[in-house]
This record gives sequence, C-alpha cells and structure tokens, in this order.
Amino acid sequence: AYPGDERAHNMLGGYYFGRQEYERAIAEYDKAIAINPEFSSPYNQKGYAHRALGQWSEAEAAFQKYIELIPDEPNPYDSYAELLMKMGRFEDSIAQYEKALQIKPSASLRAAVERCQENIDVAEHNKAVAEAERKQQEEEEQARLEYEEAQRKAEDEERRREEERSRKLAEEQR
Repeated sequence: AYPGDERAHNMLGGYYFGRQEYERAIAEYDKAIAINPEFSSPYNQKGYAHRALGQWSEAEAAFQKYIELIPDEPNPYDSYAELLMKMGRFEDSIAQYEKALQIKPSASLRAAVERCQENIDVAEHNKAVAEAERKQQEEEEQARLEYEEAQRKAEDEERRREEERSRKLAEEQR
C-alpha cells in the first residue's frame, strides 16, 4: 500500500519537514499530491516547506490550492495569512485572517490580525522616519552646497580684491 498511499507520502514528508529537510519533504508532498490531487493536507505542509526555503511564489501557490480544496475551513486562510505576513503583505494577510475568522471565530486569529495591524503601523512609522531622514539629508546636502558656493564666492571676491590692490600698488610704483 505504501508506494500508492498518499497518506504515507504525506507522513514521510512530515518527517522530513520536522528534520528541516524541506526539499525532501516537498518531494514527498508532491508524491502524495500526484497520487491524490484532492488530498488537501500536503498542500498546506508544502506551502510551509517552501516558505522555510524562502520560495514565496511556490508557497503562495500551495496555500492557494489548499484554500481551493477546502474553502469552508479556517486553516487554509490562516496558513496563507501567515505567509503573507512573512512576506510583508500585511493588509492581504489581514484579509485572509478575516476570512478564517468568518468561518470560525478564534482568539488566536484575532491576535494574529492585531499583529498584522501592528506591523502595518510599524511599517508606516518606519516609512515616515525614512522619509524624514531622506529630507534631512537633502536639506543638509543643500546647505553644504550653499555653504561651499558662498565660500567660493568669498574666495573669488578676496582674490579679486587682492588683484585690485596689487594692480593699484603696481600703478603707484610706476
């Protein structure tokens, strides 16, 4: 039964996942999916394995298929929301968490939504700080350029005056 049993491949994938052998885990999840494309569990774990490898688009595809297979369960939306939060797509993450909450209200999901909102707030704060720093750098650069221009003009004026004094002194000596 093992070579043709999607559950066995899914469990073996879970074993490799637990050992952080994500590529081997993905290979087993793919075998489970090949045997039974309607078996939802390997899509979820495959998404997490791809996420662990930083393979965002592959993880996203796996979670979207997981949602497609069991749209009336909260876990697919929750799993996808976790990926979106990891990717920094906080508003999209909140939308997925909200879908999960509509199916099954949960304190932990509400806390996840709050974390996403906090991340949005932090991201907006960081963006504002970066913009302020950029403007300050521009102003400092502009001030430096203006100072250098004023310094150059003062030096030019001093040279002109020195040349004028030298010329008058030369005329007086003739």
